Amino acid sequence: MESRRVRRHAPARVDLSRLVPSTRSLVAGVALLLTGMAAFAIARQSSIFAIRNVKVVGAQPSLERKVREALAPLMGTSLVALDGSEVQRRLEALPQIRRATYDRSFPNTLKIVIEPDVPAAVLRSGPDGWLVSEHGAILKQLRRPFTRDLPRIWVSRDTIRRGRTALPATVDTALRGLAAARASRSALLPEIRQVRAVAGELTFVLRSRIELRLGNARDVALKLAVADRVLATLTPEERQTIRYLDLALPSRPVTGTNSQF
Repeated sequence: MESRRVRRHAPARVDLSRLVPSTRSLVAGVALLLTGMAAFAIARQSSIFAIRNVKVVGAQPSLERKVREALAPLMGTSLVALDGSEVQRRLEALPQIRRATYDRSFPNTLKIVIEPDVPAAVLRSGPDGWLVSEHGAILKQLRRPFTRDLPRIWVSRDTIRRGRTALPATVDTALRGLAAARASRSALLPEIRQVRAVAGELTFVLRSRIELRLGNARDVALKLAVADRVLATLTPEERQTIRYLDLALPSRPVTGTNSQF
């Protein structure tokens, strides 16, 4: 038999020298890195990018002034060296702000975008009143006479503290109910004079003194729609005799004249 020889080809050699950067490339790269670091260090210390203007977006003039006052100590700081946590800390100290973001607008502007907290009610305790936001922030203490445009929530005096401190669960339930009423754009919203929340049971007291007993704080939009329809069927004389409208079961609303029922 004829024997055959199999030729094995030697593996191709890789020229590793081609993969190693040249000395010239290394020197150029290091030079660029050092130049960038030097430029960054100069920018941090230089007044070229110093903050000279604060642009506030999304805030009313009164809140805009407070934002500028809060950030005034940062004026002159380089945008490159700006400590973002310090900006956030100063903004979060303002209870009127729910959320805020910042952006460096080179060369000299710090841009602040504000999402303000919306006033929702007046917290009342004895002769005193405080403006509270829909997210539970005490915005400010009010002077008499208090605004009539917002409903009242009555609380004990020792529950009120300035800023975003925890409020009682009853106030939280009342504020959630009001937020749901606003979201539903109910025609009854301007008529709500007082909000009560006892043991998880939510009640809106209208300016006509009729109590809308909603039960829990779920399905507020539906319950208000039913209340609006029921009240629309009553004559002015009948409305004067009504003391409450029980909407805990919106499919079976109940009216009554005994406010203690």
